[in-house]
Amino acid sequence: LDTVDLYQHALAAGKEYWHIPADDGKVGHVEHMAQRGRATLTIDRLGYGQRDHPYGKNTCLSSDISVNHQFITQLKSGDYTVDSGTAPKFSHVAMIGHSIGGLIAEAETALYGDVTQIILMNWNGFTFTPTGSTQIPSRITAMCIKHYLGPQRERHV
Repeated sequence: LDTVDLYQHALAAGKEYWHIPADDGKVGHVEHMAQRGRATLTIDRLGYGQRDHPYGKNTCLSSDISVNHQFITQLKSGDYTVDSGTAPKFSHVAMIGHSIGGLIAEAETALYGDVTQIILMNWNGFTFTPTGSTQIPSRITAMCIKHYLGPQRERHV
């Protein structure tokens, strides 16, 4: 395998979103893709699922973009651990993002250029261009999710 699919979830759910069984009740999407020979990786974004600190809706998108870039760098270099054997080095990374996960996928791709394919689900996208991507650090990555949702939906810890 030379390509891995890296999945980004939305605000409302963690990585389990990609594992919800289909109508037939058998397997989720990523399991379905793995059965067909695709290498898949689902992660919980900061503050979701097993990564419960800080609270996910109080994080900045720049953090999620940076974390994803680190994952992609490790996936391409093979600099990570697996349960058995040697960690594969992937030549290509495809990012699949649902809702705000699509924004993260699109911004990471525009900023770092290390993603081969991108699939946006339920996200209109900004259609970043080389010129437009220079505005990402000052506009998109500085946008904190808590500001996106508004103070009435913040969770105070």
